[in-house]
Amino acid sequence: QANEYYRAIQAGGGSAGVSVSGLAQLAATVGDTADNFAGAREAAAALAESGIVGFGNLSVALRGVVAGAEVTKKSVGEMVAIFVEIQKDPLDAITKLNQKYNFLTAEVYNNVRALQDQGRTQEAATAAFNAFANAMESRQSKMVENLGNIERGWRSIKNEIAGAVDNLMSWGRAQTDDRALAEAQNRLRSLQQSA
Repeated sequence: QANEYYRAIQAGGGSAGVSVSGLAQLAATVGDTADNFAGAREAAAALAESGIVGFGNLSVALRGVVAGAEVTKKSVGEMVAIFVEIQKDPLDAITKLNQKYNFLTAEVYNNVRALQDQGRTQEAATAAFNAFANAMESRQSKMVENLGNIERGWRSIKNEIAGAVDNLMSWGRAQTDDRALAEAQNRLRSLQQSA
C-alpha cells in the first residue's frame, strides 16, 4: 500500500501536501469512520494522484468520495472526478451537482459565488467540497441506519476484515509523525523515571 501511495503522490506532483504515512493515516481514519477501509484506501490514492490541492481539501474530498461512492453507486474514480471538477470551477460544478443531488442551500451557493467572484477560487472550492462531502456523508449515514440487522452485520464483518488486513499490511509501514512522537515521549518519561 505504501508503494501505491508513494506512486500516487508523485503522479499528483505532491500537490495534496501529504506524505505517504500521512496519506495512510488519513485513509485509515476515514475508513474507520465510514466503515469502509478498502474504499478509503482506494480513494486516498486516487485523490493524491488527482492533483487536489492542500491537505484540508484532500481530507474533505476523501470523506466525500468514500460516502458518495456508496450513496450514488458510482466508482471511486467517478467520485474523484467530481471533486476535481469542483476544484476547477467550484460554482459551476456544484450548480450542476445540485441539479442531480439537491444538496445546495442558498447560503452555501452565495458563499461559493462570492468567494469565486473575489478570485478566491481555492476557498470557494473548499466551501463547495465541504457542502458536497457533508451531503454525501449525511445520506450515507441515513442509508446505514435503514439497513436491516443482517445487512448491518455483514457490513460490520466486511469492515472488520478490511481493518484486519490494513493492520496486517501496516507491518513495516512507515510510522506516522504523531505515533513516533508519542513513542519518543513515552521513552523519555521511562528514562526520566528510571534515572
